[in-house]
Amino acid sequence: MEQDPVSAIERALITLEWVPSPEEASFGAALMLRRDRLEEESVRRGLPLVADLEPLWLTQVLSVQSDLVDELDSQLLPVWRVRLAVSPMLALVLAYMDAARPLLPYAQRLVTAWQEAPPPAPEPAEIRRWAADHGLGAEEAERQLRCNAVLFWEDSQLTQEELAQVARWEFRLMRVSSVLETAVTGGS
Repeated sequence: MEQDPVSAIERALITLEWVPSPEEASFGAALMLRRDRLEEESVRRGLPLVADLEPLWLTQVLSVQSDLVDELDSQLLPVWRVRLAVSPMLALVLAYMDAARPLLPYAQRLVTAWQEAPPPAPEPAEIRRWAADHGLGAEEAERQLRCNAVLFWEDSQLTQEELAQVARWEFRLMRVSSVLETAVTGGS
């Protein structure tokens, strides 16, 4: 049975059959740095805000992946594809992009829907009621209500089948990302 390329690269990393060169690690790190920058920018573009300790909203995650694939295609791959033509790191970056591509139509749909009709902001009376009912300050009550509105909004944008498809592709993307990060950091 043939092993998928990501599993083969992961095995090569574990057994030290492949130890990324500094150049390979730089290429992988460039992807990670761009992803981190795009996550920060997604908040500033008016996408849903979350508390510092919470994960990004699905809208943000998909938007970031869409933008990252665009940047990899247009900026990173033209520079690195020839230099690292037979590198496992190139194979990992391409696998990352392949895992992200099926998410792009969902990203476009969610971002367009967010721009056209974002979740409604809670009314002042609703904030006061929530704060009183839950023993919260007005600011925390408003944050919780906004989070609930975004959750409801995102759930209404995709069918259960689509959400399941997104979850499957996100799982694959996280797996590739994990191997890529291990290759870049050496597992530390």
